[in-house]
Amino acid sequence: MNSDRVKRPILSSWRISLHAPAQPRAALALFDDDPELEEELLHHGFSIDPEAKTLVLGRRSREALRAGTLIPKMEQALQKGQNLLILDVGPFDLVPVDEKDLGNLQGGRVVPDPQQEELPLPFGASAVFREMPEPESCIHPTEEGLELWKNIHKENTRLWNGSRGGVIVPASSMEVKGMAPEALLKSWVERGADAAEIRSGECTVLELGGLYAFREDEAVIADLRQRVRFLVDDAPALAGRIDPNGVPRRIPLGELYQESSGQASDITSLALCGKDLRQSPLQSIAFGPGRGRVILSQLITSGRLKATVPHPHDVEDHPRWSLKPDPAAAHLLLGMVEWLEAPGKL
Repeated sequence: MNSDRVKRPILSSWRISLHAPAQPRAALALFDDDPELEEELLHHGFSIDPEAKTLVLGRRSREALRAGTLIPKMEQALQKGQNLLILDVGPFDLVPVDEKDLGNLQGGRVVPDPQQEELPLPFGASAVFREMPEPESCIHPTEEGLELWKNIHKENTRLWNGSRGGVIVPASSMEVKGMAPEALLKSWVERGADAAEIRSGECTVLELGGLYAFREDEAVIADLRQRVRFLVDDAPALAGRIDPNGVPRRIPLGELYQESSGQASDITSLALCGKDLRQSPLQSIAFGPGRGRVILSQLITSGRLKATVPHPHDVEDHPRWSLKPDPAAAHLLLGMVEWLEAPGKL
């Protein structure tokens, strides 16, 4: 080869990591009869014990969850101090599987009339799922969720095996509602809100890039944008996800406080994804001392824990897009269980 022709040499580097999920020390209980989920859990070394500290629900429980028929049994388990881990929760919406469908070439897909679904949860809480333009193939840990990533790299939660585009989160956002009024007040005072304004019903919050402002005037909004710019400058990888010039999300906090009637003492986001990192597909709910916690996971783990377990969304005509096992999914499952059972989480 004539080296004179090489005008712009390209250098590339590769990092290859091999991951075998750590052997679980915890036993799990199946909340509902689910042979496929049991097979997947046993495959990864979990033992099944009806009296285990954490109960697991899979996609087979989806219809019963929607109907609310499981609420009494869920509340009874939480009262006893048991935890609930709800996997593959919410709608399962993916992009079209027609390889000729290239989507909107002039911009992102638009959902003019997004569908919305509300899932009842224990003690007056609920999860609201809202249709989004597209699913997500990359998730990021929050500060509180970093423990879940302790055995894997952050890059391992991008482009999981199987599905078109390595999709990890379906095309729907999840918002958890139902905090007790004083718990809601405390959580926002810690972020900088004024307690008296919240109680009066007059408090409005502006959110941009995960940061908050508590007054609607130009100077405050300019300061919020500047803080978001510092965030992006400090972590350039976020530049494609967070827009400092975007429109801040308006949260009517005073109204939410006055309307709050749930019993949740804390709602914790464990992972983020989507435009401006505004979606939280992995959330934990606490219901006060002595009660267990709940983790709601939208992450598509069913079909990615064991190769022999079929999934209803496998694509017969396009086997390369069928869901396939991914060690990162198993690592995160183990991380969720350990997070729930860690001392001090109740």
